[in-house]
Amino acid sequence: MKRAVLLNGLSEETFKLLDDLVLPEKAETTAYEDLIKQLDGYFSQEKLVLAERFNFYSAKKGKTESYSEYLARLNKGLAVYCEFGPFLKRVLRDKFITGLEAGPVLDKLLQEKVDVTVEKALQIAHLS
Repeated sequence: MKRAVLLNGLSEETFKLLDDLVLPEKAETTAYEDLIKQLDGYFSQEKLVLAERFNFYSAKKGKTESYSEYLARLNKGLAVYCEFGPFLKRVLRDKFITGLEAGPVLDKLLQEKVDVTVEKALQIAHLS
């Protein structure tokens, strides 16, 4: 019963990951305790800060991604293990801007003063 609840609560992406982690078995036939061990082992791996920062700084806004989705991906996903500390807001703002493709939105943001916040940059992007 626990296994069924766990597997039904996972996103499709996480389910596929778990299925790969328990190969050659299938997640549906693996004991609940073993599934938990596999997930704990995978998600508690030590993150390498420089590798995480490389991924963060390499990010670009996707063509079908909204400005809010892009900022959320930067903030909630890519910046999590970068250890930016008190500089996070400033780095997010800079990366948000540098990850945009050339065009009127980027032009408008580049005309802003350096003290513009990431929230203000997002607002300008939405209005442009």
